[in-house]
Amino acid sequence: MKKAFVMILLCLGIFSFAFPRDIFEIAKDGTPEEMKAAIESGADIEARADKGWTPLHFATFNTNPEVITTLITAGVRKKQGNIAALKEPIESKTHLLA
Repeated sequence: MKKAFVMILLCLGIFSFAFPRDIFEIAKDGTPEEMKAAIESGADIEARADKGWTPLHFATFNTNPEVITTLITAGVRKKQGNIAALKEPIESKTHLLA
């Protein structure tokens, strides 16, 4: 039983290493350390998600001030308007939180 449990934990560790979180997931609920690591490994801080949102949009929408500060310190452009996304009702943005 213990061997099976250890194998499951090992597989989960390998799975999470093979499929790291993307910059948008980190912006939503990650830590500043995770964001710094993503940036250092080459993540694009100006990347755009489906609706044109950037990591800064995700961090701001999800009230993640430490990650916002990390992104700004890293040099993210603060004026990246997406007027179409801002005009949509908030209910249509709930898919971004999933």
